[in-house]
Amino acid sequence: MKKTILGASLALASLGAAAETFPSQPMTLIVPYTAGGSSDALARALGKAIAKNTGASIVVENRPGGSTVIGAQALLGKPADGYTVMLTAASFVINPYLLNQLPYDSVKDFQPVAQLATNPHVLVVGPKVPAGDLKAFLAWAREQGDKATFSSFGNGSSGHLGFEMLKKQAGLAMMHVPYKGSAPATMAVLSGEVDATLGDVGVVAPHIQAGKLRALAVAGNARTPALPDVPTFAEAGLPGFESQTWMGLLTRACSA
Repeated sequence: MKKTILGASLALASLGAAAETFPSQPMTLIVPYTAGGSSDALARALGKAIAKNTGASIVVENRPGGSTVIGAQALLGKPADGYTVMLTAASFVINPYLLNQLPYDSVKDFQPVAQLATNPHVLVVGPKVPAGDLKAFLAWAREQGDKATFSSFGNGSSGHLGFEMLKKQAGLAMMHVPYKGSAPATMAVLSGEVDATLGDVGVVAPHIQAGKLRALAVAGNARTPALPDVPTFAEAGLPGFESQTWMGLLTRACSA
């Protein structure tokens, strides 16, 4: 994490008009998701660390909605001077393939700064789902058809597309319910509003450890240290299924 923060700090400095004096004013870190999710938590931790390392004042600004489109538009409304960046995830690069007539060019209008993190998804279910392991869940979901539901942190998000891949591979017909961020998507499972989600490990782990969510499988090629007792999909009986999320920083292209 320290190397990531240092690299992000150096990358941001290189975007300034005068790198030797950068930063010379407060910076804005846009998060295109609601507060309380994994992206928001990472942004706030990163902001504090960059402030400590560079002396910059970092303002975290949540702009949820539109599968990162609203946040991206907010970024484009700022000067191209390196003082405003956006923390984003897979949704941003997926949007051009799913959404018609985006109000920007995802390649030409933005400049990548750094990749910050990657995390495997974790399949979790709420207390109403009568399944203690992956095989039992898949059998139950097949019986329920489209009456069974799953949440994601937005249309076209990595969690959404990951679950669609799971549906195809396992022969499920579950209904998708999108939310504006991983925190509300997780809360929907906790409350019983939806049955399951492929959640970010950093968001769902505390609820699993508290016994409020049941983890069935990790969608990585190995178990995660955060949940060492949770098997991978391959170990749980569904080999070949993997799904993860990543987070990185973007700024406006053509920064001075």
